[in-house]
Amino acid sequence: MRGLLEPRLAIACPAVFVVVLAIGIVSLMRSRGKPWQLRCGPDGVEARGFDLVPWSALAQVRVGRLRPRWPSC
Repeated sequence: MRGLLEPRLAIACPAVFVVVLAIGIVSLMRSRGKPWQLRCGPDGVEARGFDLVPWSALAQVRVGRLRPRWPSC
């Protein structure tokens, strides 16, 4: 295997892979198991802690800028 890659690449490639893998694992752990806050279903819209609002009761739906907030671990 020696001589196939430049030594800097032989070290940098696995290091980049490990960093990308770690970021992916952390993102997956943060996103899994989180309870839903707003659910849009065939019967209407339901927010956690509130009653279901049927689609017929809504005049319009606006989607604004959404920014995720990661809770501190």
